[in-house]
Amino acid sequence: MNPTPRLILIVMALMLFSTPAAAHIVHGEGLMAGLAHPFHGMDHILAALAVGLWAGQRQDRLAWALPGLFAVALLISALAGHASGNPLPLMEPGIAATVLLLGIFIAFALNMPAAVSAALLVVFAVFHGWAHGVEQPVGTTVGSYLIGLAVGTLVLQFAGILASRKLLRADMLKLAGGFVAGAGSMMLLAVM
Repeated sequence: MNPTPRLILIVMALMLFSTPAAAHIVHGEGLMAGLAHPFHGMDHILAALAVGLWAGQRQDRLAWALPGLFAVALLISALAGHASGNPLPLMEPGIAATVLLLGIFIAFALNMPAAVSAALLVVFAVFHGWAHGVEQPVGTTVGSYLIGLAVGTLVLQFAGILASRKLLRADMLKLAGGFVAGAGSMMLLAVM
């Protein structure tokens, strides 16, 4: 059963009024904290869903590979962030900018060459992963936390692919992309 455009607009409007780019710290232990983390902040939810929505607009096998690439880059940068213990320069604006750009990519159905798509997602994942690594919950083990983080992120990304291919028409995808871009703009303004 397809969601109605009115319901989608209502949900998007409500999400715009949630707290922007502000939920990096999650309490809990190991695997469960990692699994929960991607669902505890609009920036993380929107970024992961947007990666899936954008990937799902592709008609090639790369659509299913991009989320995996994003997750691997996220893990590597999370390990680097954890080892460093210091945030990246402009980390929060970078996270917000990735949400904004992903929204634009979805709204305009930008079908970039595979290498460009992959490179952009790796750069986007570095900002998100580094934040996860630097702000890992106290008392969690790095390995189990990161495994949970990857799985939670992949769940959201694959939900985005399925939504883009099975639930949303082209006009609804444009609307979703516009919403994500708008939310990214608000997040960017909030951290500047």
